[in-house]
Amino acid sequence: MAAPLTEFAPGPILISAGAIRRRTARLAREISARYRRRDLVLLGILNGSLFFLADLARHLSVPFRLECWRLRSYVGKTTRSSGAVHGIGTAPGDFRGADVLLVDDILDTGITLAAARARLLALGARSVRICVLVRKRRRRARPARAHWVGFDIGDEFVVGFGLDYDGRFRGLPDIRALRPAIPRTRRRASKTDPGLKPTKTRKSRTSR
Repeated sequence: MAAPLTEFAPGPILISAGAIRRRTARLAREISARYRRRDLVLLGILNGSLFFLADLARHLSVPFRLECWRLRSYVGKTTRSSGAVHGIGTAPGDFRGADVLLVDDILDTGITLAAARARLLALGARSVRICVLVRKRRRRARPARAHWVGFDIGDEFVVGFGLDYDGRFRGLPDIRALRPAIPRTRRRASKTDPGLKPTKTRKSRTSR
């Protein structure tokens, strides 16, 4: 049985704050080179992309228009997508003839990003590309290709640097795996019980 919300907590660090800073700067250079002669619209998917979007925007060396779009497919205390994208009918701004870069925190099921890209093209965008901070290595529910990726990770629920669990843990400076929290009584026992082993940290690799 899944642990209740109060028993979940950030686990081991998968991607450090320093690695995020360095990778974001590199992505910005690549994106700037691609849109050197384009009318770029930077469109962040809220709330998850907030920190990544801000850092990426500060590193871009080309002019852009900034818009934000509040979409979500994870609702409430769950680690599974609902399969429906809330807010897809309320796209901000006029995207006719625009070159849009969708910026999101994570490519997971593909449901949100596939729906957002299709909607923007239907609204007349000239091109729609996708940049994500994190991409899970898993089968997608909807086909969605990220043109720029910060990091690839395994198929596990992560929090930090904008990624959340029911609104919690977004403000962590790094990205961590979400784990069931160890109750106080078990933490005290673990100091004397050699049978309780610490969780091993998994390393993430940078996408190329």
